[in-house]
Amino acid sequence: MKTRFYFNGVQIKKEEKGYIRGKIDKIQKYFEKPAILGEIEIEINKRGDYRVELQFKGPGFQFIGEEEADTVQAAFDLVFDELVQQAREEKKKHRTIAKRKAISLKKNISINKGARFKL
Repeated sequence: MKTRFYFNGVQIKKEEKGYIRGKIDKIQKYFEKPAILGEIEIEINKRGDYRVELQFKGPGFQFIGEEEADTVQAAFDLVFDELVQQAREEKKKHRTIAKRKAISLKKNISINKGARFKL
């Protein structure tokens, strides 16, 4: 997955960037299909809080989250939890749809009366 960082008036340490990259690698397991592009935008607002916006794009999905906090890591953790929740809900929705299709198919299957085996 490609990862893009955008810093608007912010200088962050290498440790913080490494922390963010490590968390981004972990979020891949929550996606049904692998993400192609991850974008992280970090800036400081007028009150001095860090604003972190995180986007993941892939085939058939796009997850976007935005949070503000006193530190970069705190803001990133908040938005990370939000995106994990979105990914879990999407995965659960796809499972439910697949299960409903399977039940519908099972109901529509009928066995020919002239079949050689008996139920």
